Amino acid sequence: MRRTFMLSIALLFPSVSLGADGPSSPSEMCNPSPQVQSFTSIEATVRAAAERLQTTSVDICQDYGSEQAIVQTIGFGGDLPVAAQARTDTETPVFDIVQTGSNTANLVDYETAIGSVVQHYHGLQRIDNLIDPGAPGRWGAVSQEGINSANTASGDTINLAIQIMGEGATQSIGNIAAIGGAAESIRQTGTNIANMAEAVHAIGVGIQDIDSSSQQTIVNELALGAGSAIDGEISQTGTNIGNMLLAERVDEVIRRFNGAQAVSNTVILNDGYRPHIVQSGNNIANFIAADSVGTISQISSGTQSVVNSVLGARGEKVTHANFDQSISDDMGASNVINLMIVAPPAGASKSGDQDMVITQDASFNQTSQGSGSPSQSGNVLVVNR
Repeated sequence: MRRTFMLSIALLFPSVSLGADGPSSPSEMCNPSPQVQSFTSIEATVRAAAERLQTTSVDICQDYGSEQAIVQTIGFGGDLPVAAQARTDTETPVFDIVQTGSNTANLVDYETAIGSVVQHYHGLQRIDNLIDPGAPGRWGAVSQEGINSANTASGDTINLAIQIMGEGATQSIGNIAAIGGAAESIRQTGTNIANMAEAVHAIGVGIQDIDSSSQQTIVNELALGAGSAIDGEISQTGTNIGNMLLAERVDEVIRRFNGAQAVSNTVILNDGYRPHIVQSGNNIANFIAADSVGTISQISSGTQSVVNSVLGARGEKVTHANFDQSISDDMGASNVINLMIVAPPAGASKSGDQDMVITQDASFNQTSQGSGSPSQSGNVLVVNR
């Protein structure tokens, strides 16, 4: 018999403004000029986009500056349910512990064409998942997951998209657990997404900006009690994504990433037991994938960091063969800034010989700590024609 303790919360605040003909002129919040004037190296593109907004209706305008906070706690103090107490009886029920949280702000999902969309996020998204049974027990699968999403738009085509993660905007996820006794597996994962536009066919003009005071952070922390035993693996993963464009064709793009992305994965072992541990962190800023592109300008001067740690009871670093440390999907840290892939999808014909004008500037700090082979890249262009 299997039983589950589960907490799951989802908060969705789209704040959409729509009209048959759109507003006669964009509101101050929807005017891109104040936010993008700092893109001094490509002022002509910004000016053209701003003028375009002033002379055409804003089909969708979203602004979110409030707080979305999810705090979930599972704890039994010193009195565990009888069925969860450690026993040798194989018929004892196994309890799964599951926590999931999801925050969404400024979401547009259209199956048809979108004329223009403006999204401004300057709020707080926070997910804290806490597990502390309070005494050793017999557990099944233990899972903690958090997903924050702000400024996402998808449609058949998008004529003009302006996405801004403004001053002081924050996305944070904390998965914290203290487990004693036996468990089948333990999984902690977090994903933050800000400024993502996706079109089946084409994106005309895209402007994306992440402010220097904006942050995307993920903290996964697990403490195993003395005498613990994990049948499967312990998995900790974190992914931060800021400024992403996906389309068959992208004509003109200007974007800046000045924020901070950080992933921290930590496992604390309180005795000589060495379970199978897998840790990975990925930070992605300014990413484009398209079949063909026109004029692209990307500016970045933020920070990215990934720290993967396995520590002993006194805080000392621990290494072991049971800790997977390969670069792919395991303990390899990955920081990516200004990455562009221009290639047709698998099985399709190669893209044409459209002229491309690409400017990429990264004055960027990237740091990775872990026992694996971390990978970091900046200003990468991959073209398959």
